[in-house]
Amino acid sequence: MGLPVPGISNPPTSIPSWNQETHEWLQPIFDSTDNHLHDDDAIILFHPFRMTTKAMILGYCECFDFEVMKEWWGMNRLHLTSPINKSVTIS
Repeated sequence: MGLPVPGISNPPTSIPSWNQETHEWLQPIFDSTDNHLHDDDAIILFHPFRMTTKAMILGYCECFDFEVMKEWWGMNRLHLTSPINKSVTIS
């Protein structure tokens, strides 16, 4: 599931096709990583914090014989100005 993009989505509740959530991006990342990383190399993978996405990533890790060395989760807490109403902030 993607999100509507303020100022771009028309109608405002629609989700642009390029912002739809898919898992098609995982296969090329793991293929490339498997071909180019050696020994103790590592990748850092940023992804949406969703259990379905995490499960897919862990599944690919198992298939490609990778292991998760450290899980880290961060959030951008910066309040942004709404492009529609400049007096409102969004987080």
